[in-house]
Amino acid sequence: MKNLLFYILLVSFLFQTKCFSQTLQINEFGAKNVSIVSDNFNEYDDWIEIHNISSQSINLNGYYLTDDLQDKSKCKLAATGSELTVPSNGFILLWADKETTQGTNHLSFKLSGSTGQIGIYSPGIVCIDTVTYQQQYADVSQGRDIGNSTL
Repeated sequence: MKNLLFYILLVSFLFQTKCFSQTLQINEFGAKNVSIVSDNFNEYDDWIEIHNISSQSINLNGYYLTDDLQDKSKCKLAATGSELTVPSNGFILLWADKETTQGTNHLSFKLSGSTGQIGIYSPGIVCIDTVTYQQQYADVSQGRDIGNSTL
């Protein structure tokens, strides 16, 4: 019964989005990553997983991510090569750790462990996908329902 309640709560907190994309989706995120996924510096930072649902690779160079939907251009992704390329039907993990000196996949903000927002915007600052979420729990990520890609 306890597990059932947990899953019901988890489903009730699933993504509430405002934009829909034919190519990229905020697929999953961890806003209170204490011990589950470590970055290349062996740190347990907040993270955001982006899914490319198209049949072509997409380079995220010049795209924007934010934790404040009023500040759409908060964090501009910048890469000199292909390190921010999301393969066709593939995923990329970005670290929301305020440590941009650690690499191109590290963002200039951290996620809130309570209520929060995540947005991804094109280089022209056009909304691709957004998420509004409620209270987060240690080592419990929140993700998109695979069977409901448009939510």
